[in-house]
Amino acid sequence: MYKSWLGSFLVVCSLTGFGCYSKSERQIDEVSVVSLASYSINADSIEFDALSNGCSHNQDFAIEVVNETKHSAQISIIRLKVDGCRKMPAYQGFKLPLYNSLIGKEIHINNPKGKVISE
Repeated sequence: MYKSWLGSFLVVCSLTGFGCYSKSERQIDEVSVVSLASYSINADSIEFDALSNGCSHNQDFAIEVVNETKHSAQISIIRLKVDGCRKMPAYQGFKLPLYNSLIGKEIHINNPKGKVISE
């Protein structure tokens, strides 16, 4: 009786654990360059507006350096984690710190311009 109860318990626990591992908690297989509605490059950070379904955070994005010279750099903002919420997509503001190697350089953003969302 003990073995059958333990086996049933382990099956239920494993199913419960997999069910709680939602898509919003997983990282995406391939990083993707996000469309930006706007952006602003500050002395030590970049602020931008990207689409969110309500569950995106600053740490879900990263700066990818495409090309860097002594005086300038081309970068892209990429999404690292899927926003698995079901809220209607809307542009939301995010902020990322610049890498030390980018501070003081002329920065060009490669991200595409975001589309206007009509309600």
